[in-house]
Amino acid sequence: MAIASLQRLKYTVLLYIAVLTSIEVGAQNQYWITFTDKGFYSHLIHFESYVSPQVLARRQFFDIPLDETDLPLYPEYTAAITNAGGNLLKRSKWLNGMVVSSANPSFFEQVAQMEFVKEIVWLKSDKQIVRAKYNLQELAVAGEVNSSYGYSEVQMNMLNGAFLHDLGLKGQTIDIGVMDNGFRRVNTSSYFDHLNQQSKIIGVYNYVENTNNVYTDGDHGSYVMSTLAAFKPDTLIGTAPEGNYYLFTTEDNNNEGIAEEINWALAAEWADSALGIWTVLSTSLGYSTGFNDPNTNYSYADMDGNTTIITQAADLAARKGLLVVNSAGNEGDDTWKFITAPADGDSVLAVGAVDEAWEPAFFTSYGPSADGRLKPNVSALGRRVVAAKYDETLQFINGTSFSCPIIAGLTACLWQAFPQSSNMEIIRAIEQSAHIYHNPDDQMGYGIPNFKLAFDILSLNNEIKENGGISLFPNPVSDLLTLTFIEESKEPYQVTISDMSGRVWIEIETTSTSTVATIKVSDLSPGVYQVYVQQGKDKFRNKFIKR
Repeated sequence: MAIASLQRLKYTVLLYIAVLTSIEVGAQNQYWITFTDKGFYSHLIHFESYVSPQVLARRQFFDIPLDETDLPLYPEYTAAITNAGGNLLKRSKWLNGMVVSSANPSFFEQVAQMEFVKEIVWLKSDKQIVRAKYNLQELAVAGEVNSSYGYSEVQMNMLNGAFLHDLGLKGQTIDIGVMDNGFRRVNTSSYFDHLNQQSKIIGVYNYVENTNNVYTDGDHGSYVMSTLAAFKPDTLIGTAPEGNYYLFTTEDNNNEGIAEEINWALAAEWADSALGIWTVLSTSLGYSTGFNDPNTNYSYADMDGNTTIITQAADLAARKGLLVVNSAGNEGDDTWKFITAPADGDSVLAVGAVDEAWEPAFFTSYGPSADGRLKPNVSALGRRVVAAKYDETLQFINGTSFSCPIIAGLTACLWQAFPQSSNMEIIRAIEQSAHIYHNPDDQMGYGIPNFKLAFDILSLNNEIKENGGISLFPNPVSDLLTLTFIEESKEPYQVTISDMSGRVWIEIETTSTSTVATIKVSDLSPGVYQVYVQQGKDKFRNKFIKR
């Protein structure tokens, strides 16, 4: 996984002022400035005129209210910054901040004293070469293939992903934003001919250079894209080969700092404002330690879902209806050990790595989050994943950088089948389908998803919404099924459980009028079952999945 060496100065504004003498006079320095509020905008009641039609459509579809983070930066605040000598480079309404450059030697001190400034951070530009950890286990591919999925057969079969593809669900109606370090030759590689010929790469932007150049640098992004979108039958097929792709370079290959987190936030903001109702963001980046300045390293305590800029932005994206998938991290075998940001986000689907034997990969990062939440959420093949390099050679490659897009692609296909479901409903179904859902651990989370089971779970959930009357929990179930009447029970009831052929397996007749009943189903074989309840003249029907 490409590990961004985050150079975040963790000091108060007063401490920043104390070190101003170290800033070179006359140099064009860059700063990240955040504000305490949105000024007069904070008093507005109706925000609709400040967002795009795409934002309105998504929020209305999923019944998500607009809030203050959707409002632009307050003009009087930004004017005060520019009047002090700041040249505006980037702005984030979500994070209520801006990146500026200035050669004014007193700029830092002036801005730090403004009462509406929450924080000012000097963005250093110390250079270093990034050595991405994913390269350490790269091997040449060899062996025979036995299906149309070619060398991607193992990673697809592990997740039962072909089930979705066989239904024609290949991501066609989903916008997929990929944030990475660049996408070298994705515009010319034969593995992506279908995307380029059909104009399925709809947008690109390089937030590092502020250009549209994303294709000349970034081997890591090319590998990631091959697991998501490659389409060369009998050789390599990605998990969402017909998605609509947007490629964002947010990771700087030569200069590690807080700017990369800001770049990610800006890309997510753009996706929110410009992409469709159903948008998946896939990111194989993580932020923890190993920074140029050791004093700016994160600690495990910072992995609490609230501290890092990128995690704040990722959770905001999810809150606004986007579905965020992120690699958990490759730190399981080093001194850090734990997940990295933004995998700690409470609304982020964090993906760990397993090997072909369904065992945790030696490098996959451990959970939980610092505040005790289960992380990672799920896992997929991340050791000896087959991916296409920018020169079109196939490689065995390791990292949660690749288990992440494998999951993200199938997540897009699943959402395509259930467009009425929210991003979090999709994530919950994926978690519930995983093989150790009832006994999760801190390396695999809920385990390896089964996307056919996730499909069945969402199908049943939709029927439950339509049928009403009774709810079933948990669903899927292994041992005890809890039946709850949505309305207060007034009469005794009869319960019949049958399989889909109509064969009755359980019959219960009770004199109870309780609104809750618990039924032992551990002796049933795995499969889909129907529950019929008769209560006086009322009849109710529902379904559940027995694991």
